[in-house]
Amino acid sequence: MKLIEGKKVIRDPFFYLCGRLLTPRSVLILLFTAVISGIWGLKKRILVREQESGIYIFQFKEVQTRDHALHGGPWFSGNSIILLAEYDRVCDHKTMSLQTMKIWVAVKGLCIAMRKPKALTLLGNALGHFMHFD
Repeated sequence: MKLIEGKKVIRDPFFYLCGRLLTPRSVLILLFTAVISGIWGLKKRILVREQESGIYIFQFKEVQTRDHALHGGPWFSGNSIILLAEYDRVCDHKTMSLQTMKIWVAVKGLCIAMRKPKALTLLGNALGHFMHFD
């Protein structure tokens, strides 16, 4: 317990992600924990808890490891993508946005006429919700 601005608060020494595995199959949590720890290149397993069907809470000891998992993807387990979001253990995990993910797409061999902002925007919107190009 620690005092912050004169109030007693419990300080959690861990860092969390909330995740959703997009698969219709059931998942064995011990196997999934071992697989995802290996995918993320961790020497020690992390703690994974299933909140409800397909929604998982991942607990990390270091913020760098959590950030690698959050930003180093996209990640797949058993040919199914894993959607991740930061989680503070205060908000309800059901309110987390685990329906979409940002991805960067490289389009090779694009003719010069298609490299203009309007054409790139049209192309991006054809792939999904377009955000920006570089």
